[in-house]
Amino acid sequence: MSGARASDPINDDLGWMLGVVFRAYVRAADHAVGDLPGGPRGYQVLTSADREPARNQGAIAEELGIDRTVLTYLIDDLEQGGLVVRRPDPADRRSRLVTLTETGRAAARHRRTRT
Repeated sequence: MSGARASDPINDDLGWMLGVVFRAYVRAADHAVGDLPGGPRGYQVLTSADREPARNQGAIAEELGIDRTVLTYLIDDLEQGGLVVRRPDPADRRSRLVTLTETGRAAARHRRTRT
């Protein structure tokens, strides 16, 4: 043969390889943030809410690409866990701003700096 290698159906299949990478990511993410309400998505909400000025649920949902209804349940769980609070938006009483509690800020910081 003139140096041509035989095709490897597993290692040459991008879809299969992406599946391997995705499963490894899910395991790693679960290990890093699985104890938070909502797991990796809960961590994303914490990270998104850890900004100034505080933002409302709609802005967080849009930024993260999470359906508003799903986000409401995630925030409910994070709020029950003492990690976030909802406060009325002074500029729009119909809107709620999501902010981290000190516990939530410490939890987000701990996971960002964890190796």
